[in-house]
Amino acid sequence: DDAGDAGLGAGRAGLPPGLPLPAAIGSGLVLVPNRARSSVRPASALIGTVLAVTGVVAIAVFTVSQRATADDPARYGWVWDVDVDIAVDDPEALLAALAQEPALAGVAAATCSPSRIGDDDTTMCALEVLSGSMPMTYLAGRAPSSPDEVAAGRITMNRHGVTIGDRLDVTGAGGVSERFEVVGVAVVPDAAAPGSGLIATPEGLQQLGDSENYPILTLSYATDLARDEVERILADDYGLSRDELTSPTPPSLLARLDLVRPTLVALAALLAVLSLIGLLHFLMLSTSRRRHEAAVLEALGFVRGQRIAIVLWQALTIATIGVLAGVPLGVVLGRSVWTESIDQLGIVDTATVPWPFVAVVVAATLGAATAVGVATGWRSTRRDAAFALRNE
Repeated sequence: DDAGDAGLGAGRAGLPPGLPLPAAIGSGLVLVPNRARSSVRPASALIGTVLAVTGVVAIAVFTVSQRATADDPARYGWVWDVDVDIAVDDPEALLAALAQEPALAGVAAATCSPSRIGDDDTTMCALEVLSGSMPMTYLAGRAPSSPDEVAAGRITMNRHGVTIGDRLDVTGAGGVSERFEVVGVAVVPDAAAPGSGLIATPEGLQQLGDSENYPILTLSYATDLARDEVERILADDYGLSRDELTSPTPPSLLARLDLVRPTLVALAALLAVLSLIGLLHFLMLSTSRRRHEAAVLEALGFVRGQRIAIVLWQALTIATIGVLAGVPLGVVLGRSVWTESIDQLGIVDTATVPWPFVAVVVAATLGAATAVGVATGWRSTRRDAAFALRNE
């Protein structure tokens, strides 16, 4: 019977000569085509492992990107800690006092006014920084610096077919129209539509007429004080109670994506289990069909550890291919799905790759393959070699 010779030859053909014999045989049974009757094609186990690693890594990239974006308000336009509507008769006095408050790292007043671009209703806002620094988030370009400049949300720019350097005709609520040069792509801090609207300088907004809205007070807390301490000072010294302070609110779509997290985690676990079952099935079928070859190896002097190592190397070869192919595919897929999911929001869509978790996935894949390979190999060595040779 030449089946054993065919299997052993396949185990060494085309592989580096320096490999130990069990490693060469085990890897060769996966990598080298073998037309012997006893051969078992590893394609299903390979594909299953690649898909599992790809899926788990892609899901990790997506879910971590969602959480990182939700936890970083600057990504969706909030570059301050809280804001508050100050519907008082003399807001200038309050703003001047807050600008001198050491518990605050930054104080600004945001004023917004309804406006139109052609027949499209929108909102133009301006941020007047009174103390500290409060740079807004821009996807491209820069902040407007003169009255004839404006930054627009990405959705607004796409809707009107403009890019940086183009000009927009904007009409204020009072009917005054002005032409502005678009100098940046802004993330507007609006939970409902962060990609829509215009950002101008305070002087540019005034050109369209005075706004009837009260300014919105935006505050950045000092980093050396606890949040509760700063808010106690605001309440006791300035009459700004905690109930009046508005904390960052993620866009509604970003918040809804968080609801699918449990489903995605369950899907990742299912992919991992199915991949493990596929690998186990391949190894058990392979060792079952190669009983004669294993008996020949034992007769030639292979000890139990070497025969187990052959099965182990089959498992590790499949797992290694799964990791080498699945990790980059998963990163690319996760980034693409994340970008497509929030592209309509017009916010910072940079994906976050959790490399420590990816390392855990790699280690877990190789570790699980090792455990399955050793267990399957040990089980296969319990068969009697003489019985196998006599019955094959």
